[in-house]
Amino acid sequence: MTETPPAKPRRRLRRVLIWTLTPVLILVAALAPLVYLTFLRDATLTPQEFLESGDTGDGPVVVMAGASTVHGIGSSDFVSLLRQRLGGEGHQFVNAGINGHTSADLLARSDEIVEVKPDAVAILVGTNNALAENETGPAVRDYRRDLDALAKKLTTGTDAALAFYSLQPLGEDLDDADNKRLARFNATVEEVAADHDATYLPLNETLAKTIRAEDGSQPCDFSLATAATAGFRHYYLGQSWDDVGAANGYTVLIDGVHLNDRGAKAAADLGEDWLRDLELG
Repeated sequence: MTETPPAKPRRRLRRVLIWTLTPVLILVAALAPLVYLTFLRDATLTPQEFLESGDTGDGPVVVMAGASTVHGIGSSDFVSLLRQRLGGEGHQFVNAGINGHTSADLLARSDEIVEVKPDAVAILVGTNNALAENETGPAVRDYRRDLDALAKKLTTGTDAALAFYSLQPLGEDLDDADNKRLARFNATVEEVAADHDATYLPLNETLAKTIRAEDGSQPCDFSLATAATAGFRHYYLGQSWDDVGAANGYTVLIDGVHLNDRGAKAAADLGEDWLRDLELG
């Protein structure tokens, strides 16, 4: 006759699993909204949403294209600022920014920008290119190729006015290796804009002026951890993006890469001036 094993070891194992897994599950439940808010949620009015709505309205359609700075969920959202300022005058702002994207990623999804049939397109992309490469030469060549192809596609496939933003500083030590490397990327932005008769929007230069005026010197210490911490302080603790940046030692950035409210205002000011000069309607 087979003996039934005692139940006590099974109950003990169950208790151990409960005590072990419960804190993990609580942590996951607590962090899931943070990950969604800071990294995963869609921007307001993506190209897909705009096309699916079928409602183009009567005003000019402006596409803001790029990566996380344009996406604007893990930092201050300058596209929403533009929407607040010019939306009442009929401008429709389509946000084609996606966290983590490079110039190659933007080029690969540029068909959706063409499908929107925009009246104006502003591009701010390349920070992830610069962050990913220590060997600047090949990275800059690839970046130039992508921007050139993107400009050609948009100028031949649409009637849109085109603008390129220079890339914001990487940290606020403007003389360090990161920003010296970034300068080559920004020189490429300016050259491509000139080659295609596009407008050059000097975001880097504008922010650098503020950084120098306020003796900013904090180098770039960006990581997923610093980005998540910034999101926690903003979304969970209710701190402004300016306060988050100041706590990290920055004047126009929050984590060495992304814009605080002051930085976003500078980007929006440049975009607004450009759009008003176009007199699209």
